[in-house]
Amino acid sequence: MNRKPLTHILVITLFLALSVIFTPHLFTKGIVIPLHVIFKDLFTYSLLVGFFYLHYFRLVPEYFVTQRYLDYTFVICLIFLAILFLPTILFHFILGFPYPKPFHYKESEDGLFVIYITKTFKSLLFPYIGIMFSSLAFVINKEWKKLIEDKERAELSYLKAQLNPHFLFNTLNSIYSLALIRSANTPKAILGLSSLMRYVITESKEDFVPLDNELNYIRSYIDLQKIRLGDTVDVNYTCEGDTEGKQISPILL
Repeated sequence: MNRKPLTHILVITLFLALSVIFTPHLFTKGIVIPLHVIFKDLFTYSLLVGFFYLHYFRLVPEYFVTQRYLDYTFVICLIFLAILFLPTILFHFILGFPYPKPFHYKESEDGLFVIYITKTFKSLLFPYIGIMFSSLAFVINKEWKKLIEDKERAELSYLKAQLNPHFLFNTLNSIYSLALIRSANTPKAILGLSSLMRYVITESKEDFVPLDNELNYIRSYIDLQKIRLGDTVDVNYTCEGDTEGKQISPILL
């Protein structure tokens, strides 16, 4: 079961709950917070959630990773201004809700709009920067893991590229030697080579294979070498432990 969507939903829900919990004077006795103020904060935090995913999936890969830093900075600032003013335009200009007065509001030359925008700017700046850096950290971590996986895959491919011809030539030479002396083991050796090469060519392309298959490959290889070497060597091979259901990278052992 993929738990990522459930985790995302849970984190988003908790994040949006903060918009309600941190509404100024929400739990102050004797002060009634207008409902439109709570909905406006909820809408603002929803825009921050959208910014997180936009930044993670589009802005960082298209601008930051490609080193288009000037364009990246411009878009980041533009989105911040949009999140700053869009809720105000929607709730106060279009829907016509009044500005919520600060708790200790006094008339000033700046006016309520300037005071309101300034306060919103201060309360929005740090969450915006935090979301920006957190999503950037997630992207960097993802790219780092991908880089390590690509490196390991390249090393394994390089190993296979060296192993396959080396193994094939040695085994063919062994079978050739058996054929020269008209050994009765020649057909068995050819069949063993066919089985081994089938494993190398087909299953070794997978990222993981059953551990039993890998161990069978090793046993077949040993049997093939015992045919070639005969009684000149004494091979003792044992395998202990439960291998059922376990997987391993092919050709690793």
